[in-house]
Amino acid sequence: MEKFEKTLKLRLVFCIVAALVGMVLMVWLILSAANISPQQKEQLAFGSFTLGFCTGISGGLTLVNIIKAVRFARAIRNEALRQKLYIEETDERKQFVRRQASNMYRTASLPLLIVATIITANFNATVFYTMLFTTLGLALLMCFLKLVCLKRY
Repeated sequence: MEKFEKTLKLRLVFCIVAALVGMVLMVWLILSAANISPQQKEQLAFGSFTLGFCTGISGGLTLVNIIKAVRFARAIRNEALRQKLYIEETDERKQFVRRQASNMYRTASLPLLIVATIITANFNATVFYTMLFTTLGLALLMCFLKLVCLKRY
């Protein structure tokens, strides 16, 4: 249980750092948008929709990290909560379900990205190349991780 407590402390630090980075990013986006006129905003790479989307995503991720940090901090201070969280995380059934869902995601994501890449080739070259390199990067990452797992296990 002492090892799990150290893991929780590390997760707490990570969540706090991620929440701070998210807050800084959100403040930076809002302040950078405040200094731009509406006419310039539409001409830049990030229009008002993109700016709102990025601000919302960074705000949402910040909120998730704050909630997780509070949960981890409470579990570090309270033995019963720590025990409950430990049992929740080491439950074999949940681990099996997560593993199966992860396998299904990996199996489906690459073909779906390939189809999306082919479709975008008809509309925009920049989006096509972005999707192509994303697909290739994902395929290389999957192959690398498979080789690592085959060697390790």
